[in-house]
Parts: sequence; structure tokens; C-alpha cells
Amino acid sequence: MNLRITVPIVTEPITLLEAKTHLRLDTTSFATGVISTLSIKPGLQSIIANFGLVGAYVDVLGYTAMAVLQAGTFNTNGIVNVKLQESNDHVTFTDVSGGTFTQVTNANDEATYNLAYTGKMRYIRAVATVAVATCNFSVSIVKDANTNQEDTYISSLITVARETCENITNRALATQTLELSLDEFPSGSIRLPRPPLVSVTSIYYKDSAGTNTEWANTNYIVDTTKEPGEVVRAYGIDYPVFVEYPTGAIKITYTAGYNTSTNICPLSIKQAILILISHFYENREEFIVGQTITKVPRAVDDLLNSYRIWG
Repeated sequence: MNLRITVPIVTEPITLLEAKTHLRLDTTSFATGVISTLSIKPGLQSIIANFGLVGAYVDVLGYTAMAVLQAGTFNTNGIVNVKLQESNDHVTFTDVSGGTFTQVTNANDEATYNLAYTGKMRYIRAVATVAVATCNFSVSIVKDANTNQEDTYISSLITVARETCENITNRALATQTLELSLDEFPSGSIRLPRPPLVSVTSIYYKDSAGTNTEWANTNYIVDTTKEPGEVVRAYGIDYPVFVEYPTGAIKITYTAGYNTSTNICPLSIKQAILILISHFYENREEFIVGQTITKVPRAVDDLLNSYRIWG
């Protein structure tokens, strides 16, 4: 018997926000978490060539950031070009790749333009060329303080913690597509590992010549009420008779796991995942000076014991 995930898991039972709240990281509200800093102050800008209007630099290290160009009323012949520059020392700046705003003229003024910063440097600033005086505009750098530079790492810890709890409980804790391979049909029902079972997509069998044939779903009943769930032959139906392929002759594709709407992951399991996330976050190495990292916290086992699938 062999079991594998065939489609990557999309939604974890713990969200990034839940994990960060548990870790007491970045729990500010949207109103207090978004920071806007002027690079080019608003007002009527004078004529200046070759991006000579240089805005103030803003530290964006560790944040998701974007630049906002707010264009007011332009003179009839007004033309403004704005681009972003980046630097690691706020002294030497270079142009940001793909960091040029749409040119603003009298035809498309009185509008707001956004440009996401996708670079990796610490500082960014706006610079502009103004072709005609009396062009009213400003450029702000907006950064999201709710986005932590460790978000990617914490997201990986969510997955690791969920997988650890899955291995302890022998359950699917997030909705996932699984493929169970058997060398032959059993004499009775087929138990599908990693409950809760949601549905069976298909059952295929392969003969000694390597030919795959789907076993019609009218031949079997899917019992999702049991743990683990089972595939049971319909009344009066026998398993197909054929010469099996030497290995993995039977392949059953099915969906299992908790989701976020109807079949919700139990709170005890979610709490165990959160405890593991905290444990892994605080203990990033096997050893810390003056302290040896212990095994998985006992509270995790206590929370998961009643959800274990044995055998």
C-alpha cells in the first residue's frame, strides 16, 4: 500500500493571521498598520528636467510597499514623468526595474496611480520630470506594517506543524487530494487512510499489459461516516477479475480533510498546531546556548490523543 498527495494543499487549517496573533506579532488593525510617507510633497511643481525633482527616501525594509502618485490639475501643456529609485545606503540610487509610472498629462490628470515596489533594497524614493509649470501632484510611499518580513517563514511553520499533527493523528487536517495505491483488490471493503473522507474521485485498475481501466462508480458505495472512510462494493457486485500489474495495480483517488466552512477542523487540533508553531518559532535550532531543545510539547499529545486513528 502506498499513499501520496497528488495536488498541493491550498488552504491550511491555521491562517497566517491566526499564527501571528498567537505569536503576538503584528496584531495591529488596518487603520494603524498602514503607514504613508510623502516622498514628493503636494503642490504646484516647477519645470525641471531629467528627473531632477528628487523626493525624500523612505525605509521599506521588511514591508510590502507601493508608491502612490496623486495627480491634481495640470496646465494645458503639462507633462509629468515619475519613476522610483532604490538604494541600500540612501546615498547611491538606481532606477527600479518596472518602476515607472504612466506619464501624466492634462488628458489624464486628477487621478490616482499606484505602483507596487517589488525590489529588495532598503530605501526607495520618487523622482520626477516636469515639462510645464503649474502641474499639481504628489507621491507617497505606502507600506503595510501588518506584513512582517518573517511571513514566509511563519507560513512554512504552519505547514510543518500541520504535517506533524497529521502524522500523530493519522488524519488529513487540510483538504487534500490523495492517491492510494494497492497491489490488488482486497477481499472486503477498502479503507481509505487519513480521514475525514470527503469523496472518491475515481478507482482505476491496471492489468498485466499495463492497460488502465476505470471501475465505474455505480459498482461501489462510498461511506464517509466511518473513520477511516470506506469504499464498499454495491449489492451483488464483485471486484473486477483480471491479471494484476506487478505493483500498484489499483489506484484510488479521493479527497479528504477538514475545510473552513462545513467540516471544520476541531479546536483542539488547531490549538495543537498553534502550540507547535510557537515551539518551532522559538526554537529554530536543535540547541540554544545554555538550553537543550526538548521534544514536541506534551500539551500537543494531550490535545491530539482523542483524535488519533490507530492501526
